[in-house]
Amino acid sequence: MVPDVNREPRFLHRAARRQNDPATAFICVPILLDHRPVGALSVDIPSASGRDLDRVLKYLHVVSSLIALALKTTRPADQERVALREENLHLRQELKERYDFSGLIGTSAEMRDVCAQIALVAPASTTVPPAR
Repeated sequence: MVPDVNREPRFLHRAARRQNDPATAFICVPILLDHRPVGALSVDIPSASGRDLDRVLKYLHVVSSLIALALKTTRPADQERVALREENLHLRQELKERYDFSGLIGTSAEMRDVCAQIALVAPASTTVPPAR
């Protein structure tokens, strides 16, 4: 916490260009996930006389804890979503390789019709009854 950035020569304009407004405080708290910093929450706030900056600091700690909690609960779902997407791509590629018709021998009109019909129904999720 820097109570007045205008009076702190080592701080001026480090993070952002600031107006030379009278008495601007800078407060920054870490966002901790499993006791490791994953980000930071910071504010510039007018530090008018009588303002309780310690109270603002405590408030920002609570907010950063809520952000960390949100990250902790969404990260596993995001990781699972990525894993499922990768598995889906892998299975699609495996199906393409398994049911690749380029190895079929035959160039007759009938074979071309069969391949065209297969390509037409392949994307559908319905079943095709066996030929009789």
